[in-house]
Amino acid sequence: MTTRMDDTIRSPAGGDPVRRYLAARGLDTRLAHFEGSEFVLGRRVEWGELELSYRFQDGVVFICSVESLRPPEGIGGAVKRLVELLLDIAHEVPEVKEIRGLVTDDAGDREQRIARVRLKQVLMAEGAIEVEYDGARWLSLKVRS
Repeated sequence: MTTRMDDTIRSPAGGDPVRRYLAARGLDTRLAHFEGSEFVLGRRVEWGELELSYRFQDGVVFICSVESLRPPEGIGGAVKRLVELLLDIAHEVPEVKEIRGLVTDDAGDREQRIARVRLKQVLMAEGAIEVEYDGARWLSLKVRS
């Protein structure tokens, strides 16, 4: 039997600066694994009706996934809360230079596609741009150089 590393260990003083910021706001993070495997993507945090998985590397917050934990009270409200959290991280964590996420306009059900389009629109209104990295389209919000 393989023992999985305990991902419930809380260490607010350790980890990446985004994790420390979230811990200071009372939000615990856990390890985020790729589709139930042992491969660690980064960290995940449950926040309201959303679960956000991210990785912090070289000043960039990579958004790995955003999932609804229960039916939202409205797509607009969930998107607004997510954007507020991302912008708070961008402005309050000096080590963050960029927030980046893959552009996936055509994946998921209708509600997920609508939420992604809305999220993209709101982030672009905040200054995000589409860029290509390694042959894929990413949305990039640069906050510092």
